[in-house]
Amino acid sequence: MDAVENGIDAENRPLLDNIYLVQKRRWEKTGILTAVSEDNIDQKPYFLYNTIFTAGLPWNTTTDKGVRYDNLKTVSVKAALSLAILYPDDPYSKELAYNVSSAYDPERGWYSGIYESGGGYNKAITANTNGIVLSLLLHKKYGEFYPMCKRCERGIKPKVMAAKTCDVCTTE
Repeated sequence: MDAVENGIDAENRPLLDNIYLVQKRRWEKTGILTAVSEDNIDQKPYFLYNTIFTAGLPWNTTTDKGVRYDNLKTVSVKAALSLAILYPDDPYSKELAYNVSSAYDPERGWYSGIYESGGGYNKAITANTNGIVLSLLLHKKYGEFYPMCKRCERGIKPKVMAAKTCDVCTTE
């Protein structure tokens, strides 16, 4: 969310690239679509951390107590869409976005994810996932929320806040 809210800079660029590339490489090597995050799930234990590396294990899915649940590993909707927005021209991003594009209930919102094992949708619907999806759509339209001047690092008023009229009124 740092990149979405504050933009991509010299500090977060290498971190973001590494997080993206290691997940992309897993997909290239195994064919397993990967977009990890912490998420609510629609069955016990109801909340899991899908990780790149924890407790000495790659691609570990665990509770906060360290209990492994690799059978409940998911492709996170919020992580997949975040990567797709931040890397819009990469083929892996397009695959992520396409894969999660149907993971929602039109009456209630976006599901938290898709079970990696082929178990269908993780139908937990949360304010967390849906808030991030809304933030991503806002970012796609207007750019970073709290842009900084690249020269002096002072805050700049975001485009959406500087607007005097909405997009509809501007075109009339």
